Amino acid sequence: MKHFLSIVFLCLSIFMFSSCSDPCKNVECNNGLCLEGTCLCNTGYTGSDCSTEVREVYLGLWKSDSWVCDGDGDDATLLISKGTSILELNVLAEGSNLIANIEGDEIIFLDQTIIDGGETVNLSGNASILNNELTLKLLVNLNEPNSEPYYCVGVFKKQ
Repeated sequence: MKHFLSIVFLCLSIFMFSSCSDPCKNVECNNGLCLEGTCLCNTGYTGSDCSTEVREVYLGLWKSDSWVCDGDGDDATLLISKGTSILELNVLAEGSNLIANIEGDEIIFLDQTIIDGGETVNLSGNASILNNELTLKLLVNLNEPNSEPYYCVGVFKKQ
């Protein structure tokens, strides 16, 4: 009987200590926290170890041969770089510097004023990536009496 109780105690001890192991012991979450062996990433980071900035997918040179603005088609180029915060992007578009913020799966251009060809222009819009193509849509409003707002749209491919 004494031998039987020793075996039961040994089995219970092994079970208790083996089930108490830390699931995060060998998990490295560079920009996040480990919970039950899985990384929960801080805002602006993604990946199994939270090492990738979400804005990385947008960065670089993008070109379009189907950019249409107020009915006129043309080629266009975007140069997207990192902004001042983890969710901000600088977008150089045809000589104008625009600021965009990442929100979920898209980038948002909040209302901003630029000078385009000597004209003051207000614009806002959004862009998203699907199948390695960036689709951009901007609402353009000229600061002139009786002018109607118009859209600029295009699909860009990363170069």
